[in-house]
Amino acid sequence: TSAEALAKETTLYYPFTAVLAALPLARLSLGVASAIFFGLSAGLLAYFITRDGLWRIHIFASSSFVLAALLAQFSPLVMAMAFAPAAGFVAALKPNIGLALFARRPSVRAAISAAAFVGVSLLVFPSWPVHWLGNVRADVTETAVHVMPIRAFGGWLLLLSLLHWKRASGRLLLVMSCVPQLLFFYDALLLWLIPRTRKQSIFLTACSQAAAVSWYFFLREGQSIVRAAAPSVIWLIYMPALMLVLWQWRQERVTASTSSPVVL
Repeated sequence: TSAEALAKETTLYYPFTAVLAALPLARLSLGVASAIFFGLSAGLLAYFITRDGLWRIHIFASSSFVLAALLAQFSPLVMAMAFAPAAGFVAALKPNIGLALFARRPSVRAAISAAAFVGVSLLVFPSWPVHWLGNVRADVTETAVHVMPIRAFGGWLLLLSLLHWKRASGRLLLVMSCVPQLLFFYDALLLWLIPRTRKQSIFLTACSQAAAVSWYFFLREGQSIVRAAAPSVIWLIYMPALMLVLWQWRQERVTASTSSPVVL
């Protein structure tokens, strides 16, 4: 029925922690609240990524950041956890990508911070995990709004990141590839933690721009704009990120082999 369809469209997939974080802006209009929230998030991210130089600045030209800005998404704020473990509570806003950040660099401070925030949310609304997990379960079994990148066409190739599992970039890509997410550019923002040089950062940003162009070019009337974006996100953002991870793995192996002493 139309009522059931509307219910599916308006299902809240965010945990109550995200609602709690947005409460200070609840009395403002949507436009003003979005501008304040995203302005602060982007400013915080800019501060962190420029502390050791400007070589990461290209992230702000990526399609992932642009879509996050247009939709006032959490991903730039969650990404701040990578630079400040004490801000680990932001992982509780989007547990799927927050888990990927925790796997990238496990931190006791981040875990305590996130647990404390979840604890506060439980004091306010004790039963929210039950409702949230119910929505997530229904999504997996029925609507499939969120999907795992490895389940997309050719996504199994992302499992090659296991070769680099001992490094932060390999763990990040592997977990990001295995957690359900909306494949509409903005969650992939965390993949800009993988580049190690200016050229690698520019490469990933250029690929993301090509992804946005290809998504727009192949979009057909009546087609879901979110589902239509998935192939572009997988092949022009996730796969280039995999290329960087494998390149870094190869470079480390070459460096290790050339630096090893020769035994006569």
